[in-house]
Amino acid sequence: MRRRSFPLPIAALFGRVGGRCVLAAFVALVAYAAFFPFARPLTIDIGSAADRFVIANWNRDERDADVTYRWTTMRSVVRIPGYGGVRDAHVEVTARNGRGQRIEAAYTLDLGGAPARLGSSENWVTALADARAPGSGADLAVTLSADRFDPKNGDSRSLGVQVDRLVIEPQQSEWWRGAVGGLPWAAQLMLLAAAVALVVPRQDSGLLGGTVAGAVALLALVAPETRLVLPPLLLPAAVGTLVIGAVVRWRRTSALLGAVWDSLDHPRVSRAVVALLIVGYVVGVSLVIARVDFIGHADYADTAVRARNIVRGRGDTVDYIAQCYTDWPTVSHPAYTWPPLQVWLVA
Repeated sequence: MRRRSFPLPIAALFGRVGGRCVLAAFVALVAYAAFFPFARPLTIDIGSAADRFVIANWNRDERDADVTYRWTTMRSVVRIPGYGGVRDAHVEVTARNGRGQRIEAAYTLDLGGAPARLGSSENWVTALADARAPGSGADLAVTLSADRFDPKNGDSRSLGVQVDRLVIEPQQSEWWRGAVGGLPWAAQLMLLAAAVALVVPRQDSGLLGGTVAGAVALLALVAPETRLVLPPLLLPAAVGTLVIGAVVRWRRTSALLGAVWDSLDHPRVSRAVVALLIVGYVVGVSLVIARVDFIGHADYADTAVRARNIVRGRGDTVDYIAQCYTDWPTVSHPAYTWPPLQVWLVA
């Protein structure tokens, strides 16, 4: 008897719901392209519950009367999902210095291009800036930078200025840059749609999953403030949907898991799984390397410095003198501490 290429439960699964998942993912992709890359004016209430999904390097939210705000650090960032196609934008920042004195506390704002210098005073003041962005990537990064303020009261936090609100008004954007740069968001929309199609036991679950993902993309266009919450929750929502479906339909899930495990005995399946893992690892590492701005310290820094010097034609040398090791007459000297294999691979 001829051996089946795949175990029966796997073939049955794809025969029944595979088409629905593909349909759901396709509808989600179309909805993404039709709605998500378009950037409209957006107001961000800094200090509200909605901002915590899109901020980085800010202090905790605080309240003064009816105003919620946050202190910036020396470099605070707000990332707006799906606005990667924005090239030029008019930005309004409502801030105050937090010093309790009538002095100007300067800070800068940039969207990845040249920074604009703004000022804050004792009271809440709205400052205006026209900024230019590179126009690529999945998000628009709004960066506020300020000198560190020491309140002399034992507060050890990194404090810059207090910010209450940001208003982003795109002046020029390119759909194709936003669509291509935002493909990670498209993938998450497609994953959510496919998860709904897989879990819901209905003949029209493919359309249902696509409609759910399409509604998220449509809301991102008609109500831009939803971008601050819904896109960051796409991946958790997809995973949660799959987990709930697995628990509710546990018997079928256990049978499926057993069939998947048995399918790994097939050489073609095992090779395909290993290949996918390797490709996923390479893609993930490449994305991290392309965006990393700090190589690390200790062994990582040593490897990076040596690789850089090899590339620059200086040989396997380092540009520092480590503590507790041999002193050299010059700072730059041949590397002698760690083996060279990793250095050569990096170079």
